[in-house]
Amino acid sequence: MTDRPIRARASVVSFVLLTQLVTSPSGHAQQTTGQLLISSGFNPIAATTPAMMARLMSFPANRFLLRQKGGRPYYVYADPDYCKCMYVGSESAYAAYKTLVQQQDEAMALREERDSENFQGDK
Repeated sequence: MTDRPIRARASVVSFVLLTQLVTSPSGHAQQTTGQLLISSGFNPIAATTPAMMARLMSFPANRFLLRQKGGRPYYVYADPDYCKCMYVGSESAYAAYKTLVQQQDEAMALREERDSENFQGDK
């Protein structure tokens, strides 16, 4: 299995996100954790039954857990408050997520720097 499709998708999403953050005056391009997880290749699994909700609640909220099944590692991220779901992804999806978060943070820093320069220029 290759990581190219995930990396290509992450690159496109991060480029669009960076462009929107740097050029948008309102900064509404900030993505939620769920959007970033899905863009990175994580699959959301909704807790649609009481048993699934109980299982979801057994995980620490909003934290990554590394698990293994059949000797293959995967990550679980529980979101019981917002989507009432778990996101499940591979190691490559987790790496893509970390990259997107870093790129989003860098884009926000650039925007804040630009806003600061604009504010100082208005004096």
